[in-house]
Amino acid sequence: MNARRRLLSFSFFLVALMTLPLHAQLDRATLKGTVTDSTGAAVPGAEVQVLIPATGFTRAVHTSAAGEYVLPGLPLGQCTITATGSGFAAKKIDKVALTVGDTRTVDVQLGVASEQSVSVSASTATLDEESAATGGVIGHEQVQNLPINGRNWAGLMILAPGAINTGSGNQTSIRFAGHGLDDNKIMFDGVDATGILRQSEKSDLRIQISSESIAEFRVNSALYSAEFGGTGGGQGDVVSRTGSNQFHGSVYEFLRNDRLNARALFSTRQLPLRLNQFGGSFGGPIVKDHTFFFLNYEGLRQRVSTPLTGFVPSPAFLQQTIQSTPAIAPLLKAYPTGQTQSTTNANVYNWTGSGNLTQSEDFGLFRLDQQFSPKTSAFVRVNFDQGRVVAPNGDGTGTLLDSISTQNSPKNGVVSVQHTFFPTLLSDAKISVNRTPYTTQNVGPTTTQLAVTGFTTLHDNLYQIQNSTAYSFGDTTSWSFGRSSLSFGGGLRRVEINLGNSAETQFSYTSIAKFAANAMDAANVLAAVPTEGVRKTEYNLFVQDQYKLRPNITLSLGLRYDYFGVFNEVHGRDLPFDPLTCGGFCTSGSSFYNSDPKDIGPRVAATWAPAFLHDRTVLRGGYGLYFGEGQLGDLTGPLNNLTSRLALTSAQIPGLSYPVNPFLALGATIASAPRGLYRGRVNEQINQWGFSVQQKMPFQILTDIGYIGSHGAHLPSRTYLNVLDPVTKTRPLPAFGQVDFKKMGNNANFAGLTAALSRQFSSGLYFAATYLWSHSTNDGSTGGGEQDYPENVACRICERASSDQDIRSNFTASAIYELPFGHGRTYLNHGVASQVLGGWQLSGIGLARTGLPLNVTISRSAASIPDGNSTSPQRPNLVPGVSLLPAQGRSPQHWINAAAFTAPAAGTFGNAPRNLLRAPGTWQIDTSLEKNLFTGDRFAFKFRADGFNIFNHAEYGLPATNVSASNFGQITTQLTPGATGTGTQRVFQLSVRLSY
Repeated sequence: MNARRRLLSFSFFLVALMTLPLHAQLDRATLKGTVTDSTGAAVPGAEVQVLIPATGFTRAVHTSAAGEYVLPGLPLGQCTITATGSGFAAKKIDKVALTVGDTRTVDVQLGVASEQSVSVSASTATLDEESAATGGVIGHEQVQNLPINGRNWAGLMILAPGAINTGSGNQTSIRFAGHGLDDNKIMFDGVDATGILRQSEKSDLRIQISSESIAEFRVNSALYSAEFGGTGGGQGDVVSRTGSNQFHGSVYEFLRNDRLNARALFSTRQLPLRLNQFGGSFGGPIVKDHTFFFLNYEGLRQRVSTPLTGFVPSPAFLQQTIQSTPAIAPLLKAYPTGQTQSTTNANVYNWTGSGNLTQSEDFGLFRLDQQFSPKTSAFVRVNFDQGRVVAPNGDGTGTLLDSISTQNSPKNGVVSVQHTFFPTLLSDAKISVNRTPYTTQNVGPTTTQLAVTGFTTLHDNLYQIQNSTAYSFGDTTSWSFGRSSLSFGGGLRRVEINLGNSAETQFSYTSIAKFAANAMDAANVLAAVPTEGVRKTEYNLFVQDQYKLRPNITLSLGLRYDYFGVFNEVHGRDLPFDPLTCGGFCTSGSSFYNSDPKDIGPRVAATWAPAFLHDRTVLRGGYGLYFGEGQLGDLTGPLNNLTSRLALTSAQIPGLSYPVNPFLALGATIASAPRGLYRGRVNEQINQWGFSVQQKMPFQILTDIGYIGSHGAHLPSRTYLNVLDPVTKTRPLPAFGQVDFKKMGNNANFAGLTAALSRQFSSGLYFAATYLWSHSTNDGSTGGGEQDYPENVACRICERASSDQDIRSNFTASAIYELPFGHGRTYLNHGVASQVLGGWQLSGIGLARTGLPLNVTISRSAASIPDGNSTSPQRPNLVPGVSLLPAQGRSPQHWINAAAFTAPAAGTFGNAPRNLLRAPGTWQIDTSLEKNLFTGDRFAFKFRADGFNIFNHAEYGLPATNVSASNFGQITTQLTPGATGTGTQRVFQLSVRLSY
C-alpha cells in the first residue's frame, strides 16, 4: 500500500512538473507590432505571417481588435513578414533580423486593394520599445570577423554596454555594472553553462564554446526582466548555429609563431611560441524544410615560453643561514639559484628565467533541429571540450619554477521542444545537463608551501578534484491577449558537486631576518580531504507582462521567485561549524545552513516613444530587485570539517619554528581551525535602478545614453572569528584557533553613466562604441566569491573604500568594413584591378581603461597585532605630509613611494585606508585584415592576418604592494604574461579559411 501511495505521489509530481511553465525562451526572439491602414486606423483580423527562408520555418497570427499582433518564440535569423487583410493590398517586409532575447516591434501599414502589393526591406536600426535593460547583442558577423586574441568567445563580452574588463578579457576578468564575477551567469541555448562550483566557465580552457559554433549571443548587464535571474550580475546567453536548407561548411586554421611577435615585457630575449588552432564545420538539411544538422570540431595545440621572475636567497645568505640555523636547510635548498643581486637587500638575489605553458584542447558540437509540423519543433545540442594545461604557478608579483597541471572536460547538452497550442499560446520546454570534471596538480620543488616576506612564495604539490554537475528542466509559456504579452514560467536545477584534495602544509615568515632565525609566524597543517559530495535542488518561478498602455508606451511588469536550496553531504555526514548559532560544532547531521525562502524580486520598467519626436526617440527607465547566493564553493566549506585542520601562530606558540611536528600535539588542543559558515545566512540582495534615452540617428546609427545605480546588501563576506582578545590575549573558544568564517554581511554601491553608439552590419559596414564612467564602493566584498578579509575583524566599516574592481573610465570600440572594391561593390567592378583590390575587409577592436585600486599592506608578526590575526592583510601607517607617489615621477621601477609608509606600533592597527592607490591603466588596438582570394558559386578561400596590441603599448601588471617586500612599488610582470588575451605584447596571427 505504501509503495502504491509513493508511486501515485511520484506520478502526480511528474504530471504537475510537466505542466509547470518553466525556463524562459532566452534563446528565441519575439515579433510584435500593429497593422494599420493608410489613415492610421487599426486593421483587426489581418493575417501576419513570418517566414525564415533558410529553413522554411513559417508561423502566422491574426491581429487583435486593436490591430496588434505578437509572434513569440521565433528562431533567430533573417525573416520575411507578410501582412494581408480583407480589402487591402498585401505588404511584405524583407530582411527583418531576429536576434537572441529580442522583442522586435515591426509596424505594418497596408494600402487599399486597388494598389499593388508592396515589398520593402527592414531597417537595421531599431529602437528598443519593450525593455529598459542595459546590454546588447553580439551578432554572427562580429563573432566571425572581429579579432579575438585566443579565439575565446567571451572576449567579445567586453563590447557590451556596462561590461568592464579587469584583466585578460576572458570569463574570469569581465564583470558588469560593479558586480562580482560569481554574480555573472552564462547560458548556452537558454540553459546553464556556468562552471557550477564557480559561475564563470573554467578559464584554463580557451575554446569551451567554439566561436565557429556560435550564431550570436546576448549580454544583459543590468535591469533585465523577470525571465532572467539566479544572480544579480550580468547575464549572457550564447546561441548555437543551426543547419539550413543548403549545405554549408568550413575548414580553417589559425597559427602563430614567436618570429612574428614583439618581445614580452621583462624578457631579455624572444621566447619560443608555437600555436595552432584548427577545425571545421558542416551543416545542412537531412529532410528539406524539416530536419537539419550542424557539426563543429575545433582543436588547439600550444607551446609557449613565458618570462618568469622571482626573489630568492643570495648565496651568502644561504651559506650563513645553513651554518647558523641548519634546521631550515631543506626549506632554503628548495629555492633556485639567483643570477644578480637585488639593489635593495644584499640577502636577496633576482632570479629570472622562463617557463613553458603547454595546452591541448579538443572541442566538438552536434546540433539536430526537427520541424515536426507548423506547430511543433525540437532540437538537440550536445557539446564537449577536453583539455589539458600545464602552466607556471605564480602569486601575481613573481613566480619561480612551480607549475600547475589542469585537466578539464566540460560537457553540455540540451533537448528543447516547442509547441504552439494556439497562435497566441506557445510553450517551450527544455531539459539539460551541464558537467565540469576538473582536476589540478601543483608541481613544485617542495611539498610545503613556503611564504617568506621578501622572497617569492614557493608552492606545494597540492592535488584537487572539483567535479560538478547540474541537471535542469524547464518550460516557458507565452500568451498574448488584448494589450498584454504575457510570459510565465521558471525552472528546476539539481546541483551535484564532488570535492577532494590532498594534504597541505603552509609555513609563513614575516621577514627575511625571522626566516634566518627560524622564527615562524604561522603554520597551517591541513589533512587530506577525501572526495566527498554535496547535493541540492533549486527552483525559480516568474511572470512577466509587456503591457501596451498606449501604442507608444509600454509597461514591463514582472515578478520572480528564486529558491536556491541548501547543500547536504551525500552520506548525511554534515558537520557545520558556527559559533554564532551552535556555539562551535553543530550536531552531526545538521544542515550546512538554513534555507532563505523569501527571495521575491519585482521588476518594473517603462518605455515611451514620444510622438512629437517622430518615433526616433525612446525614453526608458526601470527598477529591479535581484537575488543571488554568491559562489557555490563558499557554501561547501563544512566538507573540510571531516578532517583535521590546525592553524598554529606565534601569538599562541611563541617558539613556533620548523619543523613543526613538536607543536602539533599542543595545536590539536588550542589551534583546531574548522571552516565556519553562518547558518542563519540570507541571500544577497541587489536593488538596481536606471534610465536611458535611445535615439535613432541618420545612416542607421543608434545612440544610447543612460545611468545605472545599484545597492547590494547581504553580500558574501569573509572574516575570522575566535581571534585573541586584545587585553587578555585569550580566545572565546579556547579549544580552537582562529576560524575562517563566511557569512552574508557586506554592502556595496555602484553608480555609472553609460553611452553607446552602434550601427548594425549593413552594406559592408558595422561599428560600435561604448563608454562607462562609474564608481563602485564597498566594505570588502565586490559580490559573489570576491571578498577581502578585514584588517580588524571588529571594524568592518573601516574597510569602506573603492571596490577592488573599481574602474572609473572604460571605453571600447569595434568596427568591420568591407572595402568598396571588386565584383558587386561600388568601385572597380571589373578587370584585373577589381581582382587585386577587391575582396578586402578591415576590422578591429580598441579598448582603454583606467587602473585598478591597490591595497598597500605590511607583513607583521601575530604577536605584534592586537588580536593576533596576521592572516588578514595588515596595512601600514601613513607618514604625515609625505606624498604617496615617487618624487621623480611614476615608473615601473618606482610606482609607489615607500617613504610614505611606516610600520604601526606593536599592539595597534595601521591607519592607511584600504585601496588608496591605483595601478597603471591600459589601452590597446587589435586589427584584422582579410583578403578573399577566391570566390566561386559554392566555395570561398580567405586569408587573414590579425595583429593584437598593434602599437605594442606596454601593458604593465600590478606593482608589489607589500611594504615589507624588497620589491615594494615595483612592477615586474606584464598584464597578461601568456600568449593570448588582452594585455599581451604585440602579437600577430595568420589564418586561412575555406568555406563552402
